[in-house]
Amino acid sequence: MTESYFRNGVAIEGEWHYNSGAVLQEFQQKCPDFNFIVADFSNVVRNTVRVFPETDRHKKGTGRPTLCTNEVIEDVEERMENNPSTSLRHLSQEVELSGATCHEIVKKKLQLFPYNLHAYHELLPADFNRRIAYRILMMITSWI
Repeated sequence: MTESYFRNGVAIEGEWHYNSGAVLQEFQQKCPDFNFIVADFSNVVRNTVRVFPETDRHKKGTGRPTLCTNEVIEDVEERMENNPSTSLRHLSQEVELSGATCHEIVKKKLQLFPYNLHAYHELLPADFNRRIAYRILMMITSWI
């Protein structure tokens, strides 16, 4: 959209003039089956071009350092040994690193597999008949 906007610009007496209507015509040629609302399309083009210089190509981080030094890796390893059930979110807060950096250290450097354990009750053979009866009951009540 921004490329089309700047590509369709016209220099008049050394000053560039741009028209969102030319962008709309180009889009209508490329997508003839799509119905464009002219006012909305023009607003989107203007807002995109206005914001374009203000945005970076890269998303800004959280501000936490991302360096994986040997001391940091040893600290993370010690914390994981002392409390292996620590979540990566809590670990990142404790060592003051980003969650992605902690995930990288735990998975790639320490070769651990972070996951959460979930406790469920054991299904016994007697539970099968109860589950079938419950399913039949729910099917019958949904028909009513």
